[in-house]
Amino acid sequence: MTFSMNSHIEQSKGEQPIPEVLPTDTPSPYITVISPSGQKFVTYRNDEERQKGEISRKARTFVDRGMNKLYAEDYKEALKDFDESLQINPSEEAWMGKGRTLNQLGRYEETVEAFNQATKIYPKSDDAWMGKGLALNQLGRYEGAIIAFNEINIFNPWNCDAWNEKGLALNQLGRYEDAIESFDHALKNHHVDEDGRNFALSKINK
Repeated sequence: MTFSMNSHIEQSKGEQPIPEVLPTDTPSPYITVISPSGQKFVTYRNDEERQKGEISRKARTFVDRGMNKLYAEDYKEALKDFDESLQINPSEEAWMGKGRTLNQLGRYEETVEAFNQATKIYPKSDDAWMGKGLALNQLGRYEGAIIAFNEINIFNPWNCDAWNEKGLALNQLGRYEDAIESFDHALKNHHVDEDGRNFALSKINK
């Protein structure tokens, strides 16, 4: 049984496929059609979905190219590719790539905004909230960073990095008891920033 996904329905031996929606797990933009000989094909549900798919593929090409440049530490060129992708289709992955690139360039205000846009598209992204929180830490905006880490703790309370980073931000604010509580959450999950926790304890025990 052959499946294909094209901008046009593939045809077998000149047969005209009969549009018949079949039981399938194929994502909603697509339908499965069957030809008179029983050949099945996957195609876009309509022209609008086809156009969306083509736009998405083009945007994805720029994201992939941007990620390769990011890993190669060619940050300025990577940024151009992510911006190109965002012009075509403002996706979460393009905003994430842009945020990571801006962070490497030390442009933390813009980093915060990029990760913020990513959270608007996918509110339960650990990486987006973490990136935003870490950039806010770099800016000395610890209260805002704590809010970002709290977002992760709400939907993923097992994320030790979020608890540890929250504890470190609380240390910066002199809220040492709250910091220890945060570090203890990470400790329950067997991965705690011992230096951060010990620092908070030393301040309380003075």
